[in-house]
Amino acid sequence: MKIGPPGGPIFTFAARYQEIVPDQRIVYSYTMDLDEIRILASMTTVEFKHSSGFRYDPPLDLICSPWPVAPYRSGIF
Repeated sequence: MKIGPPGGPIFTFAARYQEIVPDQRIVYSYTMDLDEIRILASMTTVEFKHSSGFRYDPPLDLICSPWPVAPYRSGIF
């Protein structure tokens, strides 16, 4: 998908399912470009497990950016 204002920068978003294992996990990746510069690349695994609680591990984004942005990781809710 490409989006941007007329005459302005163009943002390009591309996503792909890498693996789907029914009742177990989904793995997907995505990238985002600003004009011709890759500014974001991420791979995410969503695992389905039986438990008594809820756990969310957001993706650890791999950022290729001219701006100082640190990777992040969250924990259990």
